[in-house]
Amino acid sequence: MQPIAIKGSFQDQIFNAQLPTLEPLDYGRGGTSSVARIVCTTINGSTVNAYLKRQYKYSFRDWRSGFLKRPTVLREQRCILKLERLGVQVPSVLAYRRSGEKAYLITEALEGFDDFEATLARIDLNARAEIISVMVPTLLLMHAHRWHHGALHPRHILVKINSGGVQVALIGLEKMRRRLTARSAAVRDLSSLIRHTSELTVDDFNPDYEAKYPGLTGAVQERIALARRQRKYFARREID
Repeated sequence: MQPIAIKGSFQDQIFNAQLPTLEPLDYGRGGTSSVARIVCTTINGSTVNAYLKRQYKYSFRDWRSGFLKRPTVLREQRCILKLERLGVQVPSVLAYRRSGEKAYLITEALEGFDDFEATLARIDLNARAEIISVMVPTLLLMHAHRWHHGALHPRHILVKINSGGVQVALIGLEKMRRRLTARSAAVRDLSSLIRHTSELTVDDFNPDYEAKYPGLTGAVQERIALARRQRKYFARREID
């Protein structure tokens, strides 16, 4: 996908444009973050559907720059490019800009894809098995390089099914980080995905994951059980 040429006043228009957001404004991290769907033109003149994420004072501490504050869309852009280089399907980065405490990221809209959660609700068991057969190698590739997605739930896995087969893409990468071991990254992500997807169990990811990381099945199950105990504990505290 060709990048977008962003110049002068057009950059200010992107920051200031009144656009309908896909979700309520996020007021976390001491600032704001919003996402809108847009249509834009690439350098070669083609029109493309895209997502525009705009942020104001929505930051993280970047160790690369002495732990100075940086917009989280910078980290998301870096993570997209890292997975892209590995061969994991992700949305193409069309533009990233930062101006003072404002920043935005424009990424390609993956047309024809639907999130895994919505897809599960309308497919049969054979299609489910085919999707998982593509999803598992995708996740294994990411985890083999010690990358922990950080927010792996069914809405951050996109699926496309057509006559050519199944494609799987990953989104929501702003929390992605590298762990000390590939096994640690895999345990954290799989436990998160299984907890947020009632139709999945750790057996869906075996024998591939267990063969690659012996003992992973038990570790994932223990992490899921711990998360459920913690949820019950805090729920009781709220009632008390």
